Amino acid sequence: TAIKNLTKSSAPPSAEAIINFGWKKVLSLIWLLGAIGLVFYSIVANILLSQKISQESPTRDLKLRNLQKKCNELMGSSKKIKLVVSQKIQSPMLLGLFKPRIILPLHLIKILSRDQLKHIILHELAHIKRYDVATAYVCTLIQSLHWFNPFVWFAFFKMRGDREAACDEIVMNGIGAEQSES
Repeated sequence: TAIKNLTKSSAPPSAEAIINFGWKKVLSLIWLLGAIGLVFYSIVANILLSQKISQESPTRDLKLRNLQKKCNELMGSSKKIKLVVSQKIQSPMLLGLFKPRIILPLHLIKILSRDQLKHIILHELAHIKRYDVATAYVCTLIQSLHWFNPFVWFAFFKMRGDREAACDEIVMNGIGAEQSES
């Protein structure tokens, strides 16, 4: 009887059973690898960017620091935020969730006016006020889980544009209010 049971259990499954079972497992594995790959890529990209900027110290330029202080007051921000000038990046950015840093490219500091720099700093402060860094992390996780869905990619692409427009609107409303008070 033991030999009969062994023979029955080692009989090859039917071709239909292999196809029905196999493709679900394969698709699940592809989805899992894609999700893990995107999460891993996002984490590594953030770590590399943080390391690239971590060697930069906050600016000592008193004009920039005073401008940032004025921008903080204008935005009603009491949070201590480092302002870093770096030649390692090409466009302004906000980096960090718990200890945010505004990173300004050195080449922009040299060519932009005080008002233009003020707009940039206010824009980055608007991202902080709106919790956009935390939102971006959540969106990255959701996008990683739904990496196979082009509608999710399109939705997040549009959302990033809306996020930038919302920060611009906050800045323009704040500047308008400031100018009307003057």
